[in-house]
Amino acid sequence: MEEKQPPTTPLMTYFSVIWDPRIERNKLYPLHEVIVITILAVIALAQGWEDIERYARAKEAWRSRFLKLENGIPHHYVYRRVMTRLDSGEIEGCFMN
Repeated sequence: MEEKQPPTTPLMTYFSVIWDPRIERNKLYPLHEVIVITILAVIALAQGWEDIERYARAKEAWRSRFLKLENGIPHHYVYRRVMTRLDSGEIEGCFMN
């Protein structure tokens, strides 16, 4: 039986062009999934990395309709470590698109 793939949302498409600064062995979570969860959590008034993780856990059923997260929900330190290493100009460009 073929595994059903979640649909790609426009939000994921826009942010899929961002360069991933992580080394290959540290890519447990796809970059676009970390970015999308972070954006959605901030829209929902998350105010810190722990809030982002709590948001992802609280919205797991809804989120699973469009994000795979094969390795589960990232710990809050993953959001912090990844998001602080991204190029802010690239992120701004994605928002502008």
